[in-house]
Amino acid sequence: MNESKLLLLVSRLHKLSNISKVPWEQTGIDGVYQAAYANYIIHISHNAHRDSYDFRLLDTAGTTLEAFDDEYLTNLARQFPTYSLPARTGHDSLEDIYRQARRHALGVASAVDDLLAALGDD
Repeated sequence: MNESKLLLLVSRLHKLSNISKVPWEQTGIDGVYQAAYANYIIHISHNAHRDSYDFRLLDTAGTTLEAFDDEYLTNLARQFPTYSLPARTGHDSLEDIYRQARRHALGVASAVDDLLAALGDD
């Protein structure tokens, strides 16, 4: 496989996550969010001990097909300069996706809307 496709996958996921077009949901593991497409599942998580973000592509049986972290993604972008990361670094790119996944999965937008409604207008 041409590894530049991983950069393209992350870029598309980043773009669609930012416009709430990815069906992110919680998993049974705290801090791990997933989105399912066709016969595949994408996991994104934050490793607080290393302050890094991890990306996993699984099949429906739960077998990990591909896994990488933000450092690998940054290095990959250096190898394929014609493919740009959606943010400055692999860390920033996966962090953006993680934040959007978390917000979507936990319903943060609805919570903020409810709070704004409860607090009333200025």
